[in-house]
Parts: sequence; C-alpha cells; structure tokens
Amino acid sequence: MVSRLIQKLTQETYSMHKAALLIAALSLASQILAVVRDKLLAHIFGAGEALDVYYAAFRIPDFLYATLGSVLAAIVFLPLFTERKEESKEKADLFTNSVFTFFVFTTSIVALTIAFFMPYLAKVVAPGFSAEKISELVFISRVLLLSPILLGISNLIGSLLQSTKKMLLYAFAPVAYNVGIICGIIFLSPSLGVKGIVYGVIFGACLHIVIQLPALWMGSMRLTFTRSIDWFGIRELIHTAFPRIATLGLIQISQLYLVSIATTLAIGSVSVFTFAFNIQTVPLSLIGVSYSVAAFPVLVQMYQKKDIHALWGNVISAMRHIIFWSIPVVCFAVVLRAHIVRVLYGSGEFTWTDTRLTAAVFALMIISLAAQGLSLLFMRTLYAMKYSYMPLIGQLASLLTTLLVSYFGFWLWNTSQIFRFFLEALFRVEGIPGTSIMIVGIAYALSSIILTMFLWVTIHKAIPFAKSLVCRRVFIQSLGASLVGATVCYGALVYFSPLVSLDTFLGVSTHALLGMLFGGVAWFGILYILGSIELREFVHALKKRFWNTDIVQGELQEL
Repeated sequence: MVSRLIQKLTQETYSMHKAALLIAALSLASQILAVVRDKLLAHIFGAGEALDVYYAAFRIPDFLYATLGSVLAAIVFLPLFTERKEESKEKADLFTNSVFTFFVFTTSIVALTIAFFMPYLAKVVAPGFSAEKISELVFISRVLLLSPILLGISNLIGSLLQSTKKMLLYAFAPVAYNVGIICGIIFLSPSLGVKGIVYGVIFGACLHIVIQLPALWMGSMRLTFTRSIDWFGIRELIHTAFPRIATLGLIQISQLYLVSIATTLAIGSVSVFTFAFNIQTVPLSLIGVSYSVAAFPVLVQMYQKKDIHALWGNVISAMRHIIFWSIPVVCFAVVLRAHIVRVLYGSGEFTWTDTRLTAAVFALMIISLAAQGLSLLFMRTLYAMKYSYMPLIGQLASLLTTLLVSYFGFWLWNTSQIFRFFLEALFRVEGIPGTSIMIVGIAYALSSIILTMFLWVTIHKAIPFAKSLVCRRVFIQSLGASLVGATVCYGALVYFSPLVSLDTFLGVSTHALLGMLFGGVAWFGILYILGSIELREFVHALKKRFWNTDIVQGELQEL
C-alpha cells in the first residue's frame, strides 16, 4: 500500500494543463497557510518587539537566498541542464553534481563569513534596536542562515523534477515549508518564544527538501558531491543568471533599507510594515504574477520567430487584464482596508492600534498594485527580448527613488504639521503613536511606480511602433467603474454598520461581505453598460469553463 502511494505521488504529469492546475491549486494552499501563519504570529505576539526582531532577522538570509539561491531556479538551470541531457545522461549528471557541489560549498563559506560578521551587520540592518535586541537578532539571523542553503538545494531538486514532469511533490514543497513554520509557532514558541518560530523555519526548509526526495529517487537521480567540477558549465550558469541575481539583490537591498528605517521608528513598526507587505502580496500574486508568468513563454516564442508585432500584441493583452483587475482591487482594498486587516490579524495581542496602522500602510502600498503587476510583465518582456540588463538598471532607479522619497518624506513629516495631520486624517490614524511608518509605505509605492515607468520607456525604445496610450480605454473604464463600486461599497458599510456587530470576527466579515456585494454589483453593472471588452472576455471564459483552456505552466515562486 505504501509502495502504491509513493508511485502515485511520484508519477509523471504529462499534461501541461494538468501540471498548471496542480501547481496553481497547491500554490493557493500555500498562500492560505501563509495567512494562517501570519495570523498565529499576530495573535500570539502582536505588532511588538518580538516580531520586529524576528522579521528584521530575515533580511540578510533572504538576501543570500535571493542572490545565490536564484542560480538554481528552473528558469536559469533547466535550459542548460536540458542541453546537456540531450547530449548524454553522463554530461547532465556531471553538470548537476557540479552545480550542487559548487552551490553548497560557496553558500556555506559565504554564510559562515556572514555569521562571523553578523554583530556588525545587525547594526546596519536594525540601527534603531537596543543592544539586547541586536544580540537576539544576531542569534536568530545566524540560525536562519541555514535556510538559504536548504532552500537552494530544494530549488535544485525541484528543477530536476520539472525536467522529468514529476510535479506533485515539487508543487507540494511550499505547503510543507509553511507547515513546518506553523508547527514551530504552535509547539515551540510557547516555551521558546521567537526562537521556537525560527527553529520551525529550519524545520520547514528541511521538509521543503524531504517532501521532494521520493520523486527524485524514483527517477534514478542522485545529488552527490564531486571533485570533477564542470567549470565551463558553472561559468555558463553564472553568466546566464547574473542579471537576475543582481536584480533580485537590489530588490532585497531596497527591502533591507525600508526595514532598517522601520527599526528606528516606534516599537512594532517592522511588524506593521511586514504584515502590510504580506497582505498586498496576495493580489499581486493572483494578478501581476499570473499574467506575467503566463505571457513569458509566448513572448519568448514570438521573439524567436522575429514576430515583434505578435509579441507586442501579447504584451498589450496582458497589460489590459492587469490594469482591468488591479484598479478595482485597489479601490475596494482602500475602502475595506481595516476590515481586511481585522479579519486576517485582529485577535489576541494584535491590538486595534496595530490594525489601524497596518491598514494605513497596506492602503498606501496597494495603490501601486497595477504598477507592480505591470513591472513584472515588462521585466519578462525585456528578458524575452534579450534586454537582460535593463530590469537591473530599473531596479537601481527604484532603489534611488526609495532612498530619496524616504529621506524627504521623513523630513517633511518632521517639519510640516499640515502634511502629517493630512496623512493621519486621510487614513484615520490620528491620535495614535507610530504613524510615521506610513512614509515607508509611500516610499515603497512610489519606487514601484518609478520602476514601471522606466521599464515602459525602455520597451518603447525597443519596440518603436509601441503606442503610449494603448490601454487608455480599459484604464478609464476600469477606474470609473471601480470608483463607483467603491463608493457604493462605502455607502453600504455606513448603512449596515448599526445593524452588524463589529466586535466579532463574524460581524466584521459579514460587514465586509455586504459592502463588497453591493459595491461589486455596481462595478459589474457599470462595466456592462460601458461594454467592457475585458469583462466580456472574462464572462466568456467562465461560460467555456476556463479549466478546459490551455494554461501556461509558470515557475513556482517562494514568497
């Protein structure tokens, strides 16, 4: 019976459609577990010192994983592996084991070096922390340095499984990772505090590997250390991955800078920023990531055929839908921001003040949702057209924007009471401490918008016949309908507030659902009257049962 179960879990998935649905379903499961994870953290610890240290401690390990670990991602590794596999199994095995040996050795040396200098690096990551909190951050960061090595190895295994179409356990790995963290929260944090969660992270990273091993072994593949390094293959891999490594590295530096600023603000600011970031990541994944990943293989194919007009047509199609869905999400999220945060995190040690601050930062960050989604599409467009270094330059511009906006934003906050009172009144956070964290949310949003503008200008230079106002119609229709829908939603919230108890989870959820229902009907009605092409395409897809259409399998991402 056990043998049959293993065979079922490790069988090959030949249908791209089936594989895509499998990955999508388990990715959704992983996101749901991530929400459960964050809710447990908020309930037990609240937005306070403990979680500030915990989240800040991730910054350097995350940087290491984003740079060195990204070399083993399927988008980089698989093309080179496939080339060698077509020549012979021996060359493919040598390349794989060379990459495995090189990665483990290099990452371990870098991790040990970082661990040695961590007391000094911690002061850069968290300049506002006390000596006691710095000491705790150093310990946690040192333990977390194991995770880039473990997750990097798991990435390599996942890339190999994708090459053999053994998708089930590969897609289940992120679920196992979050299960490990949740186990640490439930079973270890009551006695060990935040350190128990950290051990749960390492346990989750181990599960990320272990869950995939049966499929690897059933495919007669092994990862072993070797002395016969394929140095040519290593150089080719690094050369291919360098633009991606540098771009991801700059993204992590920008995140590190924003967190370092948050450590100098009120207690709980790092937690508030991280919770807000995690919430806005969900619609970004569902909209921006989905359309950009689905478009990428087609864009590569069109560019290889030198059919730039078809390539541009696919870019426009993806742009229309990203804009169409992002704008209503932004409008409704701004209106329902407090409801969303209260439903997700509002219990236990997570106070009403924490809710109001997180909701304000979330609203500021979600404003750039369309820009973030479009930037993902534009990056992949430039990668498809071999402009690999332009996203890197764009990230440099984005990082510079983050620095400038945060500097002048805090200067204006401290020198202009009108500016400060306007922001606090606009997001209804007047009279509570720690509102300066909103500047971090503004810096994040504006840097995302600047990145998108830079990439858009670059695409215009690469595609001379591209038109700037090509999505004007969908923008105007979506914005108009969304503003009407959000206004109706707000009116419904006001009308039903005396009739619904807002002191319970059920009451808050019901209140939000009623607002969304009335606002959603108004949004749909306006778009129907305007004859929205995107709405008609969406309804047509539902009628045709979207699961019977071709779906492009994308790269599984760790968030």
